[in-house]
Amino acid sequence: MKNFKSKSTATYNERLFGSGIRGALHRGRYEWINKAIQRHDVTDDSVLELGCFDGKAIGFLPNRPTRYLGLDANWEGGLDIASELWKDFPEYEFRHCNDPKIMRLADEVFDISICLETLEHVPPEMVEPYLECLARGTSNLAFISVPNEIGPVFLMKHLIKCLVGEGEPYTFSELLNQSAGRVHRVSRDQHKGFSWKVFEKMVSNYFDIVSIDGISPFITGPHLSFGVGFVARPRKLLV
Repeated sequence: MKNFKSKSTATYNERLFGSGIRGALHRGRYEWINKAIQRHDVTDDSVLELGCFDGKAIGFLPNRPTRYLGLDANWEGGLDIASELWKDFPEYEFRHCNDPKIMRLADEVFDISICLETLEHVPPEMVEPYLECLARGTSNLAFISVPNEIGPVFLMKHLIKCLVGEGEPYTFSELLNQSAGRVHRVSRDQHKGFSWKVFEKMVSNYFDIVSIDGISPFITGPHLSFGVGFVARPRKLLV
């Protein structure tokens, strides 16, 4: 989770949540969480978050939960920041986790689960095991967001990243295939080779998908949005 290390000296929060368009786009996932929970009128007294970093999502929840468990790989010290920020809330726990085998939820089940812009960063073979763990640990709804890395949105994002020196290395063939959504022909590396449509099929193996939302400002559908949000109800899984 959050296995991305930037060469920039700026912190994670400075890079992603500063002023300007980039900050607004990244804050959109948290604003989506708030609106989606209210829209679905779901109990959120206990919350499980996968890829929590510093627990930022807590401040965007419609109601302050009485129980919160945040899991993260602790790149760039996110868990250390979270433990300091929320030290006055002993019912909030932050736990290191970089493999679905060590989520260690035991029999605890939470009202809702959250996973924001995380599963595109983990090794592909770990995505479904993490989804299964989320399904087992959620009683009501899961709220999961991932970036849109296909179609015209991908091309726009790639161009912008290249202009600021942050573009991933694509061959011309990979660029065409990523744009067309043929990600099986693209070397997978974090955002590179990721498709929310392929991810949708993985989610549907463990959840009944309630809605798929675009989470960019002023865009409701997923196809032209910079981010895609899934609201999903876990299926009862066999042990």
